[in-house]
Amino acid sequence: MHSSVYKCFSINDALKENPLAVKVSLEDDEEKKIAHRNEYELMAKINHPGIVSSKAIFENPLAGEIHIVMELVEGEDLSKQISKGFSLSEIRSLLR
Repeated sequence: MHSSVYKCFSINDALKENPLAVKVSLEDDEEKKIAHRNEYELMAKINHPGIVSSKAIFENPLAGEIHIVMELVEGEDLSKQISKGFSLSEIRSLLR
């Protein structure tokens, strides 16, 4: 799976006060597309402060793209924090 995440704003957010994240996945394989749809559906069902909420999913079948719109959480990603030597308990405390 190849995915990139971009920061964006809704066209209805004229003051740009509520940034969003858009995960764009380029997939040729139908099984991987199904995995992305399942990811969105699971995220949409979970309401937890340590897990980003998903807002919408869009597909562009001509380009083979799936776009998942989700809450934006600023900061370093988890893999970078782990590589710096943070313990799992320290990382959990950051997510609370």
